[in-house]
Amino acid sequence: MDNLQHKTVEEALQEGYTFTSPSQKEAQKKYIEKEANKDKRHFSMLKRDNFDVIKENLTLQQHGILLYLATCMRVNQDGKLFTEKGEQLTVKYLVANLGKTRSQVNKILSELESNGLITRETAGKTTYVIMTNAVFVCEKLKEEYKVVKIFKAHLQEKARSISLNALGLFGMMLSYMSWTTNLIVENPDEEETSKLVLLKRKHLEELLGLSRPTVKKLMEELGKNRLIVEIKSVTEAICLDPKAVSRQAKKITLEELLDSIEKASFSKENFKK
Repeated sequence: MDNLQHKTVEEALQEGYTFTSPSQKEAQKKYIEKEANKDKRHFSMLKRDNFDVIKENLTLQQHGILLYLATCMRVNQDGKLFTEKGEQLTVKYLVANLGKTRSQVNKILSELESNGLITRETAGKTTYVIMTNAVFVCEKLKEEYKVVKIFKAHLQEKARSISLNALGLFGMMLSYMSWTTNLIVENPDEEETSKLVLLKRKHLEELLGLSRPTVKKLMEELGKNRLIVEIKSVTEAICLDPKAVSRQAKKITLEELLDSIEKASFSKENFKK
């Protein structure tokens, strides 16, 4: 440092010293903060508009298995799926881990395959399940899509404790998840929280074609396992767990979401009639 004090700027630059202006320091600080705030958890992505096209073709169980398969994706593996031990996922593995018979699993996989969502590849006596890029991807997208991030480890852990039907309902609700709040709404791309049109259970029954007892049972199951929170400050509103799914670039907590919801001062006018 003493040596630097006796040098001209030109001499210092020639010897490899660099100088940073106050504005550059501030820009670097903001960049570091932005990078630190980015979500570095491992996730796959649901292409929402593509999903909306096919979602009515699938049953709850089929939706449940599809979302489970999305938690088994690995980055830049062209849709190959893997177990927690790092082995490529097989039909035999699904039979052992989903509590279904081989014929039941194959029937569900056949429906997913006929909808262009998966393929199956057989080598010898082993059949592997491969995800197509129709709806779920685990790579950098080359085109613009409205996406929902699926945090694989967290959702896979939760999937062990809930039924495939409950997981399927969770997956079906992703179409209606607000970009800013994780609330289930009629207008999920609205950026102004105060303009959101909130959906209640009865609306999900109509939109998803499910009976009231089914929705009640599965919502209770999801709530018990903390994949949803039902907020009753005005009347019931449904919020999806941000540790499991998100549409934002940075990390966000349930507490932050609840703060945003509180600041929006929802009234009965915000709820779909």
